[in-house]
Amino acid sequence: MKVRRWLSIGMGIKRWVVLGFAGLVLLALAAAHVIRQATRDVDPSGLGGTILDIVTLQPLPYPLRGLIVGLVGIVFVAVGAVRVLRALTAPL
Repeated sequence: MKVRRWLSIGMGIKRWVVLGFAGLVLLALAAAHVIRQATRDVDPSGLGGTILDIVTLQPLPYPLRGLIVGLVGIVFVAVGAVRVLRALTAPL
């Protein structure tokens, strides 16, 4: 499969990829906002605080948390991109 062919002028693919990426960024910001609002009144010493700490990887060092989340994000994006390309090229 030739990726350069999909990126040629006039294909109309690039704008939708950029729009999809912008939508993902906005969705991530919205999810962060909802999580912040939902956990604002959680007692840090209670069960909710403990569960929140585990889900947000608080016991791990800060750089390791970023690495784990980044790697999971890269895997998700790669799998999604491969599946989209397969779906687009299957009829061809």
